Formats: sequence, structure tokens, C-alpha cells
Amino acid sequence: MSARAKNHPKIGKGSHAAGGWGAARSTGEILLREHVPRSGPSLLAHQNKADGYMCVSCAWAKPAKPHPMEFCENGAKATAWE
Repeated sequence: MSARAKNHPKIGKGSHAAGGWGAARSTGEILLREHVPRSGPSLLAHQNKADGYMCVSCAWAKPAKPHPMEFCENGAKATAWE
């Protein structure tokens, strides 16, 4: 048996949230970089909503009861770029 087969990845508890204020700041920076700081937030407000549109970069489902910010950073980046 090789040494590689014995090294299993360790999965532990994360030290911080995957989203939050850092992700919000990053999304704002993306909107500024793509020159859509005013129109971008209203577009993102409709992303992945029942009365809105699907994410242009992934298969994020439209939930029946969506949260106000129902997108990821990559989805925001792709939408701003479009």
C-alpha cells in the first residue's frame, strides 16, 4: 500500500462563516470594478428569485422562500460582467 493511500484528508469545523461582511464587501468591489455600482444591487436582488432570473454561472435553485441575497460571489461577478 502506498503512503498516499494512508493520508486521508481531515475535515474539521470551520473557523469562520463562508459568507458575511467579507463576501458583501467583495461583491461591492466586483460591482465597482465592472462599473455597475448603482444598477448591480437591483439586478442581484432579483437573481435566483421566483419572479427573477437564474444565476448565469451556476445551477443555484430558485427557492420558494428566498433570502434577500440569494447568490454567491461568483454569481454576482458573472451577473456584473454580463
